[in-house]
Amino acid sequence: MKEKIKNILKEHKGTFYQTHTFGKEVLVEGIRGIERRDSILVDDIKDKVVLDLGCATGSECLWSLEQGAKKVIGIDSGVEQINTLSKIAKLFKGKLITHNLNLIHNKVELGIEVGTMFCFSITHHIKFRKIWHEIAGVKVVYVEGGADSNYTEESLTDELFIAKFVKHIPNNSINKKEVRPLYR
Repeated sequence: MKEKIKNILKEHKGTFYQTHTFGKEVLVEGIRGIERRDSILVDDIKDKVVLDLGCATGSECLWSLEQGAKKVIGIDSGVEQINTLSKIAKLFKGKLITHNLNLIHNKVELGIEVGTMFCFSITHHIKFRKIWHEIAGVKVVYVEGGADSNYTEESLTDELFIAKFVKHIPNNSINKKEVRPLYR
């Protein structure tokens, strides 16, 4: 499986935003590292339906499957990225579903309840709206803010979700001094 994934990733045209791993092995080094994974509770993934909004080529989708997710749904507006992830999804026989969708103009309608949702580096693309309110069944949301998000526990907390700061994540592999906040 690992070699098949590696070969599909090699065919991808363009740079990788995310670092891809399978097992403990790095398959492709991306602009963003995997530091946030240390702060994601495996219990939030295991036996759950996981939704990754802005999944790019699906690094966190694959990692979620490795952590025991029942099903993973990856959504991105990048055609090249989602095409690459769609090829990988075929290897997982229905456990990984992909959608090419522009989230600025479209609502997400999945027809399935989502237990855990990832919003890593996407909210600035969707005008900082709390998109997790639009998804049925979401119990846990991980949100990563960029420098322009101005996120705080107070700004993310509302009548449906209570946000807790988890830690700061390096912005990218080049500039590890600049950080982004991660909330759960």
